[in-house]
Amino acid sequence: MSTNAGLPADARTGLRAVWVCGCAASGKSRIGASAILPLGFELIDTDKIFDKLLREYRLSLEIPAPTPEEKESGRRRAVAKRIAQRLVGEQGATIDPQRLVERLTEAASEGSLEREYAESLAVAVCTKLGAAPVSEETFQRAVWPKMIDWTDPLDYLEDKAVTQDHLQVVAREITRRALVQAQKERKNLLIVATGGETGKILKMRMMLMLEGYETFLVWVNLRCLDDALRRNWARGLTGERCLHTEIIERSFRVAQKNRAKLIEAFQPSVLAIDNSEDGEAPLGNRLEEVREAIGAWLSR
Repeated sequence: MSTNAGLPADARTGLRAVWVCGCAASGKSRIGASAILPLGFELIDTDKIFDKLLREYRLSLEIPAPTPEEKESGRRRAVAKRIAQRLVGEQGATIDPQRLVERLTEAASEGSLEREYAESLAVAVCTKLGAAPVSEETFQRAVWPKMIDWTDPLDYLEDKAVTQDHLQVVAREITRRALVQAQKERKNLLIVATGGETGKILKMRMMLMLEGYETFLVWVNLRCLDDALRRNWARGLTGERCLHTEIIERSFRVAQKNRAKLIEAFQPSVLAIDNSEDGEAPLGNRLEEVREAIGAWLSR
């Protein structure tokens, strides 16, 4: 698909958006910041904000793998959200708290939700909403508030024993707002993302294209999982954020799976580089290759 698919020549605005993608620990952020950012882009990088928050709140820069309890918590919440969403579909744009409690009880009886979790959620629904039907928006704000509802994302941290997960949520929202603001100001965008975010990347790309942005993908590849594990270990030794082995392994596997799809979507405006080799000289060569490619694209 062409970078400017759907955009006639007279509708182009000169606005540019570059994605730098690859697996975790592939060197995306460094390549983007060193080779592309100086060419006149606004950086959109959740990891940079996350790192800053971890240091400000004096939390560990070692990111553990999700525990079985955390994975189960996410699953339960997803099930409960689907139940609520189906109720909205049946009742138009409203939710009947009493009917939702009934559905949660049914789910607990069927075994798709733990009874203790279903009961605690039912109490929260009744306490916060009462008995009368409410709009979906009111329900969402009361039971599962979205970060967009906070005037300042950092307010979300008030009255909490702040964890890494809390800061990750805040970092994502700060990044989202930075992207919205940069778009309003009609800035060129440098977006750093992992290869596992394919759906989000392609959706954002289409949205930006409709606003007149031309798009480019720099894919940062590592030849094997050991390269990613070595880079991640080295980052930890230098006091940077490092991830649990399980996270690195999953990120590498998913990035390799999605690489072809992303590269195909951005054709012909794609540069794939191999960042496996260590050392300042090889890195310098790669940075120069990226600078030249983006510079040529900008000057078209």
